[in-house]
Amino acid sequence: MSNRRTIPEGGPIPLQSPPAQSPPSIANADPYIDLIEDLTPSLLLRCVGSAPDLSWMIERANTRALELLGVFDPSDLVGEPLGQIVSGRDFHALWSLLAAAATGACPTPVEISARTLPGDHVPVRVGARLVEPGSIRLVFAMIEAIDQTASRLRASEQRYRQLFHAMPIALLRIDSRGSLAMFQESRRQGVTDFDAYLRANPAAFERALDTICIAEANEHAEKMFGDGTPRSILRPVRVFWQARPDTFRRILMARYSGRRDVIEETVVCGVAGQRVPVLFSMAFPINDPRLGNSLMGMIDMSGQIRAEAELRRTQARFADAARTSTTNELAASIAHEVSQPLSSIATNGATALRWLSKSPPDLRRAASRIQCILDDAERANVVISRMRDMSSGVLVERSDVDLNAVVREALLILNDEILAKAVEVRLHLDEELPTLPGDHVQLNQVMVNLIINAMQAMEKSGSVRPAIDIVTRLLDDGWLALEVKDSGPGIGAAHLTRIFDSFFTTKSAGLGIGLAVSRSIVEAHNGSLLASNGGLGGAVFTVRLPTIVLTAEKVAALPDGVGQVFLAQTRG
Repeated sequence: MSNRRTIPEGGPIPLQSPPAQSPPSIANADPYIDLIEDLTPSLLLRCVGSAPDLSWMIERANTRALELLGVFDPSDLVGEPLGQIVSGRDFHALWSLLAAAATGACPTPVEISARTLPGDHVPVRVGARLVEPGSIRLVFAMIEAIDQTASRLRASEQRYRQLFHAMPIALLRIDSRGSLAMFQESRRQGVTDFDAYLRANPAAFERALDTICIAEANEHAEKMFGDGTPRSILRPVRVFWQARPDTFRRILMARYSGRRDVIEETVVCGVAGQRVPVLFSMAFPINDPRLGNSLMGMIDMSGQIRAEAELRRTQARFADAARTSTTNELAASIAHEVSQPLSSIATNGATALRWLSKSPPDLRRAASRIQCILDDAERANVVISRMRDMSSGVLVERSDVDLNAVVREALLILNDEILAKAVEVRLHLDEELPTLPGDHVQLNQVMVNLIINAMQAMEKSGSVRPAIDIVTRLLDDGWLALEVKDSGPGIGAAHLTRIFDSFFTTKSAGLGIGLAVSRSIVEAHNGSLLASNGGLGGAVFTVRLPTIVLTAEKVAALPDGVGQVFLAQTRG
């Protein structure tokens, strides 16, 4: 190309031209080897003199630049002056770009027409930066390609906005740049415990509430949190976290620690004062030192909470009806137990009268009988109080419950019926059991239901030697287990899957709610109830109960099958 080394049309430019130099050897160009691997067309210029000039030499060109300029042999371009590819007319636009880049600045790209080796002109946008003193890198982008990229970008943004506004949940775009200064200052101080930093600097927390803003919201978010006017929620986030500033604090902590997202159930306030229970999630951009946009999604939990409240009310009504039914089933047994102390009271009263009628009265023996009367009256009162507690719909506060004591109390309630039916009860109780948090009366009701169910099953089948084994033990996972085994025929395969259904019964006089109530009570204690058949025959009911109070988060984290009813057929 040496025969074409001339100043192109437009005339010479009145700038100082340096003496001609030989192009540097490629072997000595190691600092610029990365240009060969660039995906963007780029050239390396050797700057000679104090001002840009068309004679500045092209020192290196990457493959993409050669393709753009129609050059197959690099030697046709490397070592040539800049004027080979830029006309004098276009150099006027390029001059300020090169002059600024030579000072180390980052000038705005300019548009010129680059001349290819075959003589065509290609519209390009050129950027420049100083690589090292005396070397400037030119980067080319075809304007047509830029327009196509811009078009694709606009289409992508349109798809994003359509998706953003069409999603059936509340979506918010959060501008977090207001927290940048706070994060920079805390990192400068070497803060690792950001929660402690916020508590020690409440003003920083307050500034974050006022400087972090909602930049965009979809229609669902406007309906959920707005006041009916367009864009009413595009404001600082302070108003939204009035009810739960602790949630906002955790958002800041998560962002500071580098977490990718935050998910939490909380309450968000609307601009009209409404409070909305939501499940919210917030995603943070990766490697964004400017703390730009974050995306927050919220699902309204109001309907679910109302449904859960209605379910609890329904369960309470059902449990109340079940308690009434259970009381009816227990009435005969309790009547026996109450009649015994009443009969004893009558006998002891008559005996005391006889001792008092003697002459002289035997006061010592009479006093002994009167004391027996008082003891029997107290025993009857305890039985009646227990009956009242079990039939009452009043919720009892949870306390430490001794599971073995629950078993023994249930047997005391059913003692007469157990004796009348000649049922052998064998106890295998672990006396080292820890207590559990629960409602003593409700757990007693479960125990009574399971024992009555076992006795009725054995009576119906005509069991010759009816027996019930009651076992308590501490499991390896720290839970308590209670088993009630009977010597009856077991549970039929057709009944096994329905045994806990409300109003399901195989007895002509039963209501079929005793086991359903037991299941509800156990589940209310975050426990589980298992119905199965023993390996040697008979039915086995197993209750599992936690020894600690489980939060909603802990219940959700339990393995599948824990905290609900199990149904299983065991083969021996």
